[in-house]
Amino acid sequence: MMLYKGSRVALLQYIDKVASQPENSFWRVLTALCEVLPSGSEDHKNAVGLITNKDSLLKESKSVNKPATEQAKLDF
Repeated sequence: MMLYKGSRVALLQYIDKVASQPENSFWRVLTALCEVLPSGSEDHKNAVGLITNKDSLLKESKSVNKPATEQAKLDF
């Protein structure tokens, strides 16, 4: 939850490392936390926010560690 409020890059790197697939246990535990945490608590809001943005977080996490490609130069 700490990464959720901190650097987005750090969060994306963590997701890429630990929860790169939608079926990973990370997402199942997060779903379970959403069910048991008191509604309206800060942790519940953060967990719901992560679950809500799961698809975009997974997509972005794939590209966060990839180096930028440099356009090839043509010599004439």
